[in-house]
Amino acid sequence: ACQSTTVVSAGFIDETTRIHSQCSVVRFGDGSDGFAGHTDLRRSLQAESGRVIGDSQYALIVLSLDPDHQNAVFGALPLLLDESKIINNHNNNTIILTATSGDTGSGALSGFSQSPNVKMVVFYPTEGVSKIQERQMLSFKGNKASVIAINGNFDDAQALVKKAFNDKDFQCFNLSSANSINIGRLLPQIVYYFYSYLKMLENKEIQEGEKINFCVPTGNFGDILAGYLAKEMGLPINKLICASNDNKVLTDFFETKEYNRNREFIKTISPSMDILISSNLERLLYFVTKDDKLVANLMNDLDTKGFYQIPEQYHEKFNCFVGGYATENETMQNIKKVFDENGYLIDTHTAVAYAVFKKYQNDSNDQTKTIVLSTANPYKFPKAILSALGENQVNDEFEAIKKVNKMTNAAIPQVILSLKETFEKCVWEKEDSYNNLKSLLKEMSE
Repeated sequence: ACQSTTVVSAGFIDETTRIHSQCSVVRFGDGSDGFAGHTDLRRSLQAESGRVIGDSQYALIVLSLDPDHQNAVFGALPLLLDESKIINNHNNNTIILTATSGDTGSGALSGFSQSPNVKMVVFYPTEGVSKIQERQMLSFKGNKASVIAINGNFDDAQALVKKAFNDKDFQCFNLSSANSINIGRLLPQIVYYFYSYLKMLENKEIQEGEKINFCVPTGNFGDILAGYLAKEMGLPINKLICASNDNKVLTDFFETKEYNRNREFIKTISPSMDILISSNLERLLYFVTKDDKLVANLMNDLDTKGFYQIPEQYHEKFNCFVGGYATENETMQNIKKVFDENGYLIDTHTAVAYAVFKKYQNDSNDQTKTIVLSTANPYKFPKAILSALGENQVNDEFEAIKKVNKMTNAAIPQVILSLKETFEKCVWEKEDSYNNLKSLLKEMSE
């Protein structure tokens, strides 16, 4: 049911390209942390926590150190699904519907690849992921997975997944999701907020009970919502700093308490955050107001008018959040700043968070120790990294990777080195995607 098919060449990096460790990495989950026996969950908690870069006021926790260099949560999702199916006595096939603007797609494909009775459908916007991320998704083969580009943006892809879950015509299929519209996505994310706090405590970076800040690059508001839930569970958190790129709908929301998606959609070098409809904010509204009718009305206003306003009596309940955004120039400047000052290479999304953190610190004079969440590998955005480091641009992604490696000695993930094949790209027009999906699910269920 492809409207168009394009051949995507994944390129080749010769094995003589230098591969060096960019820093020492603390790998958690050696069996001493209570997770012995759960390989996927242990893998999900690999992180570099407590690394002080530049000064004593912040640390990075790196959430993309599993073998596929995805966000760390995906190793835990198959375990949670398996447990859920056992508890509910479900033995039938499950189809995972997922929309991605970054690593969710390949992370889910990798995480569920060995799960029995599970098939995958992954949607991504045609121009809304990096070429490396696209090629990584398209490298997954077999009849268990379908990877489809939607001729639109991430909001279009996510709307298709949401529509399938809400449509009675799809109830005959046993559907689940790897997106944060599935609460199971948030559960392991809550864990690493606690885990990083405990590691800082263990490393004597903080005192027991000392409040810290978390700065989170976000578009769909899932990861930072997990931080809010951790705070509600008792984790000593002072501020949750919500970092956006030029699609700063969340920054404006926390400043004005009005959510307004009636604005230009901007494609940026941090594509996982190129989102104007932040799905998980709906959950926060319910947790804050405890009023399901009010939330339903606000969501109806968003659907019909494109905006909604929070009643004034709830404004102070959002005080633990701070919104901020970074422009494209600020993002690139901070990639270079962190590398020049510390010899450490960060990706475009982490650079947004770092820039927002520094601006918040300067504006507020808040000296609370802060953990900045680092959510992606820089080699998935090689052209942007190359430009940020002040080098002349090249046309080929893999030539850019080699140049970045030569300049920085930062380790190239093996999963990127292995992308050597040519893949076919299936594209659906968004106007036809609903009927196409219904037909595809029937085929996958036979």
